[in-house]
Amino acid sequence: MTDDNFDINQFSESSILVTFNQKSDENLVLKLQNLRNRLLDSSVKLIIDINFTFNSLLIVYNGTIENVYDLKLDIISCINHDNVENHGPVRTITLPVCYDDKF
Repeated sequence: MTDDNFDINQFSESSILVTFNQKSDENLVLKLQNLRNRLLDSSVKLIIDINFTFNSLLIVYNGTIENVYDLKLDIISCINHDNVENHGPVRTITLPVCYDDKF
């Protein structure tokens, strides 16, 4: 399955690789982390583990699953739900630096 923003491919007989086709940055990492948490907390109980890198998720699921297509649809649903939510800009903290020699 392919979308403009991501590709979903069968990685092995019990895992799916979701690759996002965008520049790796802090927002993408936060998006992957939120998506990982949402998938683990969702009703998809077939998922065993999810590992993420700079631009992809490797979703390992129970090997006894009968219909992988339904699992892919659940993943797409979570991705689309994440796209709908409005994530504000990443919070930036600015710390003053003191260059005074007496300090």
